[in-house]
Amino acid sequence: VDDAGRRRPIAEVPNLHLFLNQNQIQTLPDEIGRLKQVKFLYLEFNQLATLPRALLEMDALEGMYYTANRFTAVPPFVFTMTRLKKLQFAKNQLTEFPPAIGNLTELRHFNFSGNRIPAVPATMAKLTRLRVCDLSDNMIHSLPEEFGAVQIVNQLRVRHNPLTTLPAGFATMRAT
Repeated sequence: VDDAGRRRPIAEVPNLHLFLNQNQIQTLPDEIGRLKQVKFLYLEFNQLATLPRALLEMDALEGMYYTANRFTAVPPFVFTMTRLKKLQFAKNQLTEFPPAIGNLTELRHFNFSGNRIPAVPATMAKLTRLRVCDLSDNMIHSLPEEFGAVQIVNQLRVRHNPLTTLPAGFATMRAT
């Protein structure tokens, strides 16, 4: 990579945003863990159905984008990546929203739209730093009462769901 006129290996580029969108990638090699300076990893519109645990070795990683892949579940280790600020698994085939989402307390941007998720766990209330939360185009019938306490700063999107009621506290959410 040419970085400010100096050639260096990609693994040494600080604050790297790695864009691997719109390919036919089906698996990621374990060596991706050697890219310790990657800050944001974009793998949208590929054919991924799973992720390597080597992602845990990427010390600078703050955001992961996996829109339009083939995920039917989020690998459980993702919910141990407590440094994440942005997480996107939109337009996959997810059918579950694990309670472990509450572990990701640093999340600012969260997008699980366009899946088949029927329910939101109460642990979502632990995500107190959210600015954007998109749960649109799922199968969500109701939001847990605890969700009403989440103070989303910028955008809450739950359009195109079969919602029949809103949680208590909804009117005090700071969403726009």
